Amino acid sequence: MTAHRLVLLVAGACLTVLTLMLLVMPSAAMGRVLVDFRGHGLHQGDVPVLGVWAIGVGALAWGWRRGWG
Repeated sequence: MTAHRLVLLVAGACLTVLTLMLLVMPSAAMGRVLVDFRGHGLHQGDVPVLGVWAIGVGALAWGWRRGWG
């Protein structure tokens, strides 16, 4: 594994951990509930967080496949 691929893996892990930290914020800070799952739910503030995560991980995967790693 090259150093570039290691950097891409670390960036993906950091992005995922930061996203999870935002998703477990208290529900009052994230707005109203859009979908309820037995006491847990998808809040209005979770949607942009998940969107940024998907774009970031997609860009990292694209870079991996393009040979940046």
